[in-house]
Amino acid sequence: MRTHQEKSTRLDLRLSPASKDLIEKAAILTGQTLTNFVMSSTLRSAQEIVVEQERLALTNRERDLFLKALDDPTPPNKALRNAARRFNAHYKK
Repeated sequence: MRTHQEKSTRLDLRLSPASKDLIEKAAILTGQTLTNFVMSSTLRSAQEIVVEQERLALTNRERDLFLKALDDPTPPNKALRNAARRFNAHYKK
């Protein structure tokens, strides 16, 4: 079992004394070290931003076209049927 995470890079930043004091207070109130508090808060925020930005957003027109395609799908063409046949022959053994 690993007792520590391997560190391979640093992130340095400058901030006002008031900002540092606030972050230190929050770390103390949550029972974390300053480093752990900054790292966990930053990672949580970064993950939320990435998830939000990577979420698929459709215009009203795109949404309507998508829903219409679900309700009334186009039959597969020859190329798609051939691809499905190759897939099934290769992966469904």
